[in-house]
Amino acid sequence: MPQKLTDERAIDEWFHRRGIPLMLDTPGRNARVAQRMTGPLAVGWFGPWVVDAFTEPDWATAVGLAVSVAAVLLLWAAGNLSRRRAPFALPPRVGVLEVVGFVVLPPLAVLLSDWVKDRSELNLSVGAGVALMVTYVGFVVVQIVVLLVAWAVVRSGLASLTRFLLREFSQAASVVGVAVARTLPVMLGVVTFFFLTAEVWQSVGSIGTPAYVTALLLFLVVAGYFLGSRFQLDLDALARFESRAEIESAIAGTSIGSRLTVPDAGKPLTVVLDRSERLQLRLVAALSKLVVASVVASAVFAFFLLLGVLVVDAATVEAWTTARPRVIREFELGDVPLAMTWQHVRVAGFLAVFSGFYYSVVSATDAKLREGVRDTATDAVRQACAVKLCLETPAARCRH
Repeated sequence: MPQKLTDERAIDEWFHRRGIPLMLDTPGRNARVAQRMTGPLAVGWFGPWVVDAFTEPDWATAVGLAVSVAAVLLLWAAGNLSRRRAPFALPPRVGVLEVVGFVVLPPLAVLLSDWVKDRSELNLSVGAGVALMVTYVGFVVVQIVVLLVAWAVVRSGLASLTRFLLREFSQAASVVGVAVARTLPVMLGVVTFFFLTAEVWQSVGSIGTPAYVTALLLFLVVAGYFLGSRFQLDLDALARFESRAEIESAIAGTSIGSRLTVPDAGKPLTVVLDRSERLQLRLVAALSKLVVASVVASAVFAFFLLLGVLVVDAATVEAWTTARPRVIREFELGDVPLAMTWQHVRVAGFLAVFSGFYYSVVSATDAKLREGVRDTATDAVRQACAVKLCLETPAARCRH
């Protein structure tokens, strides 16, 4: 494989692993999006049939799955042959042929499966033909919507951002023990007072699910806006490099540093970030900072869920919420009957999100709470700006 192509793929993967693919604005961007569409489309094609195979194993499902597999193999071979490749080589990208096949073929498999399930006789009347065509067009519209959603998710980097946050959470869970140990006892001492009040259970434990979810999202939105604001993340300062040494220092810890050419300029350089790049950087930075808060929130949730099961029985839940408790599981501890209810989960979840919100806001202004926790968000933004600066010519995207 040519070295240039290898470098481009490595750089593209680096940006995606950090959830900021919009920072890599190059002519081959749409082609790379098409390459990453292979996985989501395969899941969208086979996913429903695999689920049906486990939930409703019958001949109709088997026929639909067989037709889908045959259609994929046919498209696979046809697409590769049209590109003068081996029939079953790994597809380099999702092309027009694959897109058309994804839209028109799965509905045929669904209709054939339904016909086998109903065991109906073939009806060649005009009315039956029109009904069949309307059904087919409806399935085609669904496939088009799925295709557009998959394209938007891949192109916007939402899938990459999700994987990045999962990695950040797993790493944070193993290194923020000092922060949790310092913060959790004080926070629990305050929040426990609210946990054992009937008013909290009456409100949080009884409201409808939409209102409950909206209340939790409100905390997340406010915290994210605060952490991603210019007061917490100065993008202009992070995108400015006073010397070549600052650029080299920023990319030194990256896996692609050796593939980059550092611009040699006698004056400071600033990367010009458009609106979408700024928005994505602020989003990644805010969510990255919320990762540590989510670890604290997880610990709070586990504590109050356990405490609630031990000290707030079903009768107390009913007395506080004035509603019949929805029991998830009943068990005994010695001779004492215990029960876990959805009200326990709701109250513990609300207090956990509140605790995470409180920690994220206070720790942003209190250095003691951040002791032992590295600010990876600032480092990630600084590295991304340095890499972008190295990839683009000063005349095109940088100003002196």
